[in-house]
Amino acid sequence: MKPILIHAGMAKSFSTSLQGMLTASNNKAFTYLGYEPSAKPEDWYSHPLLSRLLNLDLRFSNNSAFRQYESAYRNFFVEQQKTRGPIILSSENLTVSLVPGELDIEDKFSRLGRLLDEFKPDIFLIFRPQVRVIRSFYKEFVKQGYTESFDYFQSEAVALFDCGFLPSLLPGYVLSSIRRGFPGVGKIYVWFADNDSTLGLADFFTQLYGQQVGPLPKLNASREASLQALLDTNGSEPAFIDSTGILETHRLLWHQNPSPAISWGKLRARRRARETAVHSKNQSQPSLEPTAELLAFLESKIKLDYKEFMASDPIVLSGSYESMGR
Repeated sequence: MKPILIHAGMAKSFSTSLQGMLTASNNKAFTYLGYEPSAKPEDWYSHPLLSRLLNLDLRFSNNSAFRQYESAYRNFFVEQQKTRGPIILSSENLTVSLVPGELDIEDKFSRLGRLLDEFKPDIFLIFRPQVRVIRSFYKEFVKQGYTESFDYFQSEAVALFDCGFLPSLLPGYVLSSIRRGFPGVGKIYVWFADNDSTLGLADFFTQLYGQQVGPLPKLNASREASLQALLDTNGSEPAFIDSTGILETHRLLWHQNPSPAISWGKLRARRRARETAVHSKNQSQPSLEPTAELLAFLESKIKLDYKEFMASDPIVLSGSYESMGR
């Protein structure tokens, strides 16, 4: 067993549920380091340094800022592994660039390599069918204040392919980026969640660590107002988006104490929007069907991406690459 296993995403692929399971199983056969789902924000991370690394320095920080903390991060992981045994490090944001300006996957893993090379960590990834993930991203963008239609969102994703989230939905791109950025990684385990199935997911961790892990809770279940109601509310309150765009500043700046004034403003605005939005069962909802443009664009990438995937030497635990296009 490797001293460190990194759960690196994919975003919107049962990450919160998995993190909840690992939090509940912590201190048994492994130490869990990552986001810990809780109603109390002060309990989200076990250490401010961990929050800064996962939410800021492995996503947005310039090289100078990262170098400032590099030694502290290395020492942190050495100490954690020495005193607490095997580690599971988790961040779904390692394999996605949600907004232009966020670090590329290869750059994120290059930084991780500078911190964890001596451990030769294994990687664990979950992939959902691409269109389902895009729908989930759209709903999250709307919750953050986005006002455009799903069709427009898809057109943006295609147009911004070279600096947006769409490449993160291509398994070959993700795996090859990881191996280029961090050549020292060990095995890469891949779970293809065909039809969004997580059956047997907890068993993988149980077998890997020799102790019962699980069950997998269902977290982040939708309790939101209707999507159309949120779109209407966003459109009537343009100040809902500030200069930080759709960034979740409450996670991004969690490590700072005391918190800057902007840290929780967007989260409070999101809550106000949900409270303001009127849900009606009879209200027509926006279409969430994939456009012909999007499907054709993804199809054009599949053949080369599959070659990259196979060349990256993955260990497929469940499902198949072919199911991701559904």
